Amino acid sequence: MKTVSAPVLLVFFTILASSCRPDHLEGMIAFYCGREGPAGVCLMNSDGSNQMKLTDGSLEVVGAPSWSPNGSSIAFAAVSVGKQADIYVLRADGSKSMRLTDDEHDDAYPAWSPDGRHIAFSSLIDDDFETIIIRPDGTDRLNLSQSPGTDILPAWSPDSTRVAFYSTRDGNGEIYVVNVDGSGLINLTNSPADDGQPVWSPDGSQIAFSAFIENVPDLHIMKADGSGKKSLTSGTAAEAIAWSPDGRLIAFVASDQGDSEVYLIDVDGSSQTNLTDNPEVDLSPSWSPDGDVIALMSRRDGNAEIYRVNVDGTGLVRLTNDPGEDGIPVWQP
Repeated sequence: MKTVSAPVLLVFFTILASSCRPDHLEGMIAFYCGREGPAGVCLMNSDGSNQMKLTDGSLEVVGAPSWSPNGSSIAFAAVSVGKQADIYVLRADGSKSMRLTDDEHDDAYPAWSPDGRHIAFSSLIDDDFETIIIRPDGTDRLNLSQSPGTDILPAWSPDSTRVAFYSTRDGNGEIYVVNVDGSGLINLTNSPADDGQPVWSPDGSQIAFSAFIENVPDLHIMKADGSGKKSLTSGTAAEAIAWSPDGRLIAFVASDQGDSEVYLIDVDGSSQTNLTDNPEVDLSPSWSPDGDVIALMSRRDGNAEIYRVNVDGTGLVRLTNDPGEDGIPVWQP
């Protein structure tokens, strides 16, 4: 596989199942789980109850799950025996699954559009990743990037009309945006820094991203047209960026000498707070729909488990407790 740069690698691997099926689909958390055979997609209530593994032993899941906007289905990338990684869609009650891609390419990083009409993902074609969109039924596949460089980590605008992604097409890591029909490709960052991990603000007016300056990824924001770039942190190694639902705060992971913490910061760069504050690894923040709670992965008890914590740092609760590795929680919309 072709070597990709630091912003891609940082997010590439930031990667007691119950026999009872969850009795409701409100406040659910999907997560990557390394339990009971191959790694899979697991589901639980937001209080940690009714944990179940949705995928079976025929698939090995790679990376984070992605919810449909109505919360009824989950997209994910997985490898089946003797096959490459493909994109799958699974009903959240475990009743039905569908393989969306089935070709010679490795496919990863699925991201459901907010209007539910498309799933974007990254596909390894001729030793380079491309940004692809496809319908949830597997039809109308379209390559949005079509370049000899790496085009990866798609992020949808809130109105589902544009996709931002990381690209090396110009020899440097930049953030590009393209219309959903493949037109209007624009380099938003156009800087000597290696820029990646784009995340749209909830109102679509801004994009947060990481900018590698002297090999340290600082947290930046810019307007959706690429203007008004501003650094929010300095030397913090920011990654795993997540806007709060109301757009006032940004959660991110900062690493220092092997320790990773989850931080919160106001969008104006003020009031940076260490939410986790412990000597072990904390990763993958995911906001609850009401913006009051964050789910995350932590190794504070010696194993990768899912926790939840209030945004003021109180009420830390361990949600999973399994010998397998649990991580990358994603809250149901």
